[in-house]
Amino acid sequence: MKNSQRLAVADLLGTGTVLQRSVCAMYNRHIRYKY
Repeated sequence: MKNSQRLAVADLLGTGTVLQRSVCAMYNRHIRYKY
């Protein structure tokens, strides 16, 4: 249980960082196109 929970948390953190990177990239593109 503990190991699976740790893996799940690590997976969530990994996907979270990927989502943040994609969102930041889209946000930067939006700013570049606007200004």
